[in-house]
Amino acid sequence: MYHLKKILSISIIVFLVSCKTKTPSLPYIGEKSGNESGDTIYHTLPDFELVNQENQKISLQTVTGKIHVANFFFTSCPSICPVMMNNMKLVDEKYASKGEINILSFTVDPKTDTIAKLKKYADKLEVSPNWHLITGEKEEIYSLAEKGYFSSASEDEFAPGGFLHSELFFLVDEQNHVRGVYDGTKEEEVKQLLSDIKLLKDANTN
Repeated sequence: MYHLKKILSISIIVFLVSCKTKTPSLPYIGEKSGNESGDTIYHTLPDFELVNQENQKISLQTVTGKIHVANFFFTSCPSICPVMMNNMKLVDEKYASKGEINILSFTVDPKTDTIAKLKKYADKLEVSPNWHLITGEKEEIYSLAEKGYFSSASEDEFAPGGFLHSELFFLVDEQNHVRGVYDGTKEEEVKQLLSDIKLLKDANTN
């Protein structure tokens, strides 16, 4: 609930800023600070080291220098995950499959979602090589969700499938700043994500 309130507060700020700005631009999500030189320091993702469905190491260095979209899921999820992953497939087909961005999908059930299981799931979904289904230490994934993406990820016996996670997709720029948050279960918000990826890409080529 804390994370949902935080995201809602950020969304309100983003809306107010966009109403006052003539030129479309994407916000920086999260707290910011300043340094001695007067530069603004925006929230960035913390470092991490996990593995994908091909048993390849995936870290912050892997995605630095390229836009990525992230989400949290688990392969046995009986509720929102199938819709989310099918919608993420649209992002894969439009951008990741062409090598223009990366996609990071972190399992919240790493004990069950082994590399082999993620590989089988990825093959069934026919993901591109730039879509990484990620597993590793549970504590590291949960900490990254909370401190990096401002997302929820935890075990919860009352949640469908026994795990609680967000339905949100997170758009992150080349410098690892979170720049957009979208409901991955809603078609119109996924379309907005696709549009915002282009906006971010275009801004980086100017």
